[in-house]
Amino acid sequence: MENQASYNAQQRPSDVRTLYDTVQQQLFKMVARNLDFSPTPEDLPSVIQVMIEDLETRGLSDCDSYRVDQAFNVLGPHLQKWPTSRIVIEALPPSPPKKNAKMLIAPTPMDSYVDDYLSNNPMATKRDACMAFLKDKQLLKRLPDSLRDVENENESEAERKAIQDEVTGGI
Repeated sequence: MENQASYNAQQRPSDVRTLYDTVQQQLFKMVARNLDFSPTPEDLPSVIQVMIEDLETRGLSDCDSYRVDQAFNVLGPHLQKWPTSRIVIEALPPSPPKKNAKMLIAPTPMDSYVDDYLSNNPMATKRDACMAFLKDKQLLKRLPDSLRDVENENESEAERKAIQDEVTGGI
């Protein structure tokens, strides 16, 4: 048993803990607590292996070692009887939320332009930012007539409103 622990310590950096290391350490602590129905020292390696298999069957891996450690730390001082795998699994803290999925499409130069435009012009819409990008890159000529007409209508409307404001004095 001691040889296995020293072999495992030689194979990994000391700050990286595996599920095996965590369960082994925590079950040694349980033996030290002298709980009812504790296994004999000869049986402890088998008990550790069975608990690891039970935890892995429930989908736990080395990256869940800290959760298993937390479960044992919560349970340990309160137990009178030897803990089963089920008790440990039930005491596991919730796993952290999964990271957002990676983007399916890589960002384009237009995406960064739009983001910059919107951050510099807080009242602008995404459509305004896209139109500014197209104007900047001189791509408006390639737009279908239906989209160009919408842009012209907006410009015409703004011009008409400006003229009306001049005539009425902004009333």
